[in-house]
Amino acid sequence: MIESLAVQNLAVIYRSFMQFGKHLCSFTGETGAGKTLLLDSIELLLGARGDKDLIRYGETEASAEASFQLSPDILSSLQKIMNRMGPDYVLTSELHIRRVLSANGPSKAYINGIQVPMQLLKDMGPHLVDFSRQHAQINLLDPSQSLNILDKYAGTEDAAKSVTELFLRLQDYKIEYAELSQKVENIEETREQLLEEYERIENIGAQQDELEKLESKVSEMRDQKESLNDLLYVRDMLLGNEVASQSEHVDVNKAIYQMLHKAASRLSRIGDDIDPSLPDQVESLYSIRNQVKQIGYTIREVCIEVRSSLAEQQELETRLQELRKAIEEYGGDWETFIQRQHTIEQEMQKLDQIQERYEQLGPIIQKAEAELYRQAQDLSGKRHAAAQELEKKLEKELADLAMEQAQFEIRFGRIAAQESRVLVQNPDDSDMKIYVGQAGIDRVSFWLSANQGESVRPLHEVASGGELSRILLALKYVLSQVLHVHTFIFDEIDAGVSGKTANLLAKKLREMCSNPSNPIQILMITHSPQVAAVADSHFIVKKQNTDDGRTQTDVVLLDMQGRITEIARMLTGNVSSENTIKVSRELLRLAADAEQSKVQNEKNVAMAKPASKRKSKSQPQSSQTGLDQPAKKEKIAKSKKSKMQGFVSDLIQKDMLQIPDYRIVLDQTLPELPLPKNTSTVPLSLISLATNENAIALVECKKMKRAITSTDVHKFLDVIRAVQQTIPNTQIKAVYVALLFSSKAAQLLQEQWIQMIAIK
Repeated sequence: MIESLAVQNLAVIYRSFMQFGKHLCSFTGETGAGKTLLLDSIELLLGARGDKDLIRYGETEASAEASFQLSPDILSSLQKIMNRMGPDYVLTSELHIRRVLSANGPSKAYINGIQVPMQLLKDMGPHLVDFSRQHAQINLLDPSQSLNILDKYAGTEDAAKSVTELFLRLQDYKIEYAELSQKVENIEETREQLLEEYERIENIGAQQDELEKLESKVSEMRDQKESLNDLLYVRDMLLGNEVASQSEHVDVNKAIYQMLHKAASRLSRIGDDIDPSLPDQVESLYSIRNQVKQIGYTIREVCIEVRSSLAEQQELETRLQELRKAIEEYGGDWETFIQRQHTIEQEMQKLDQIQERYEQLGPIIQKAEAELYRQAQDLSGKRHAAAQELEKKLEKELADLAMEQAQFEIRFGRIAAQESRVLVQNPDDSDMKIYVGQAGIDRVSFWLSANQGESVRPLHEVASGGELSRILLALKYVLSQVLHVHTFIFDEIDAGVSGKTANLLAKKLREMCSNPSNPIQILMITHSPQVAAVADSHFIVKKQNTDDGRTQTDVVLLDMQGRITEIARMLTGNVSSENTIKVSRELLRLAADAEQSKVQNEKNVAMAKPASKRKSKSQPQSSQTGLDQPAKKEKIAKSKKSKMQGFVSDLIQKDMLQIPDYRIVLDQTLPELPLPKNTSTVPLSLISLATNENAIALVECKKMKRAITSTDVHKFLDVIRAVQQTIPNTQIKAVYVALLFSSKAAQLLQEQWIQMIAIK
């Protein structure tokens, strides 16, 4: 159950803190005041998408936080979800969730102060709250929602989820099988093509760096070819007479040698008496002639070597051309080509895997189809059985809501051809085949006859808005008895309902949360004064302008006078009309009397049981009869004292929570003060409370929200009537209250509560 809710900077809500009781809590206010924002804040805590537009203008972040009290069954379910965070994340019965929306970053979620993924909140949400937003009645007309409702009642949600998962898995299998079938048809042809390509590449025999080396060598040879012509020319010039193929250079070559020979002969005739160095010069000329010839021989050798090297050029260029052609087949990328053989090997392995997977999928699909057939049939059987029970229970609840002649039917149909479905056969009988969809083999629709003598027809054809509201409440009432959710939220579940029917709807809401064996908390937005009157606590949501020119929504817990005024507004809009105020008082009185009568009837029934059935199994009979008269009186006095503490503390608590920025802080010990005399006011906000954990501090509310004077007896009586309502008291271990009454008020107090007063 939700114990408290704090909202800050969410749209027009600046800061608001609410504490809820165990049972029925109503929110009222003018249209557009911001009631829906409270539900938005709870949805945020349950993992709903957080839009940054929700952040109050001018602020950088908005937040919502709530405290939940968990029952053992819900705690067990949530712990399984929390285990995803690891074995160290252990929950207790007290759960605190916080959600922060940031204008400059992603939203964040916290559970007990630990940041968690948003999905964790989404998974926990259905275990914490059953949410019916505005116009939820329309969902009753949706076949898919009808099926969800039936599964909730039948307890087949897990079975339906299993069918959905198996259906989706089978669809994936079938899609994969169809894709593989096309591949397998051509798999041998593909394999042959790959083998042929592999052999062709292997025959080419390309090496890793071969292309680069070839290109470098061919380029070098082209340069050598150009140089060879010059070398041959020089060779022929120097050795022309010795190179038959170069006869055009013979004359030049011969002239050079003749010139050098003649010059040397002439010099040798001259004696050294003219110049002693002349003989040396003759030797030099002969030496030059020999050197020129030697140079020619050397160049000739170089030409031979170059020609020998150039003989390979054609072969290299042919190889280069072959490699380049192969590269073009693979996109012109050398690395792709050189790795192609390895890629082909991988593709061949994939073909083998495809073949193997294709052969495996056949039996897998057959097994999945058989399992889906079994699960879908089993689920359908449970749904049909539950539908008959639900029809009877709904008709009973609708009779309590002024639909005494209503006939409610849940009709089953099959999946339409245009829906996503698969055809599966009975594993034991191949002639039996059924279509199964994502939700099983069933399609469910609600049918209704609201009046005697009329035939049942589809709900969307015959149900009015008010009838849909009553059907929705009847469904929620029945579901509350089988679900493990203890908090229900209704947004205008009374839409389209008024008059006597509204009284019956209010009574049904009251009954829904008054079952001691299955405690239910209801938070509801309502525009019905009858519904608001039966609430255990009543908040008003109102919008007002602040001193700084902003609009702000406040959520205020009403005291008895505030409830009278608000219900009067809801009745006629005129809070100053004496008649309207009287009607408002009467609604609250009737609601209180009805609750007291119900409690008394339950006590009478319990007392009417045989004594043997009232005895405690764990306590001997002697212990029941062995109490003497004073002990019995003391026991009765303690019981009355406890009840009085609960009544008064709840009234004080409501009043206290209207004071902004005060938090309820609890203490384990309680001082006692004497009752002051001769005072003219009643401050209702002096209180100390205690819980089971963390005694922190003692807070004294110094601002009185209401004063009851000695002359305003009617207001005082209203307080008495309010306290007389049986209002559950959550987490309060002890209460200390100083009530300061005038002499007249004290006299009235003594007349009505003298036996119940627990404060000195």
